[in-house]
Amino acid sequence: TPITIDVVSDPRCPWCYVAHHRIAKAVAQLLPKSTEISATAATTSPSPSPSPSPSPVVVRFQPFFLDDTLPLEGVDRAAYYRRRFGDEAMARVDAQMRGVFEAEGIGHAYAAHGTASSSLPAHRLLAYAQRRCPDDPAVVERVAAELFRRYFSTSSSSSSSSLDGSGDGGENIASPEVLASVAAAAGLGEAL
Repeated sequence: TPITIDVVSDPRCPWCYVAHHRIAKAVAQLLPKSTEISATAATTSPSPSPSPSPSPVVVRFQPFFLDDTLPLEGVDRAAYYRRRFGDEAMARVDAQMRGVFEAEGIGHAYAAHGTASSSLPAHRLLAYAQRRCPDDPAVVERVAAELFRRYFSTSSSSSSSSLDGSGDGGENIASPEVLASVAAAAGLGEAL
């Protein structure tokens, strides 16, 4: 029987991203090199069927909403954070998260700019991946990892923030174009 890890998170939460990264590193240390981490998205059924993967660890993603009032089109993330936390707290959190991302070896710089939007479409994509790929649960892990990366990675393409995520900062993970790209990167491309 595999060990099941239920991860309750929001792709917009930087600490959830850090936890996701730490879990992946810990599980990787336990597994033989040829075994992938299994992942399943939470469903409405009380106990999802176990993964057919030989992995002794199954990661299930369950939704949590940091702020369910954000619109799908999003708002400027830096301005949203400043309104919510204030300039001084925003600067402290920004510096702290940049340091944590670097110390954890996440692989890219933390983006405090970009778009803050509803994470409901991202949660729906995770659930869709589970339903669509019940025999390949690692797809869900790749979707989660890509959603985090897209939301929190910096872009060098521009020095200004924009609501579509194309400027300096993370992408709008409620955007249909971004979600289609995430799905394609995770191996769901033709399914959408």
